Amino acid sequence: GSGSGGGRVRSLSEMFDTCLLESQEAKDRLLLQVRALCITSPHLEVECMKIAPGGRLETEGGRLEMDGPKKVTWHKIHFIACVNPATGQPALIVNEYDVTKLKVQAELLVAASESQEQFFAAISHELRTPL
Repeated sequence: GSGSGGGRVRSLSEMFDTCLLESQEAKDRLLLQVRALCITSPHLEVECMKIAPGGRLETEGGRLEMDGPKKVTWHKIHFIACVNPATGQPALIVNEYDVTKLKVQAELLVAASESQEQFFAAISHELRTPL
């Protein structure tokens, strides 16, 4: 899939500004995990809701308030620690892609599976105990 950033370079704080996490503390923890990647692990994968381009997020009394477009999407973000070959300095590659359609399809499949199980349970009951 194509990334939402269109291949442009953004700072981590710019990217995290569009993430809808449960709290500022959760956002801070995730930022610390990403910054510690070179030390702890070569990669990290996160799935989170994102604000649509042009949208803005306001927090009022701990509640999330959307300003601008109301569209929220699900994104999978993969962070890979590496070394910049030109400078030899630690670097970070971030691959971000929209998984909203996959999440919706998965929810539909789960609902269909539950309906199927209920149907077969009812049929099985009727076959065992005829009217």
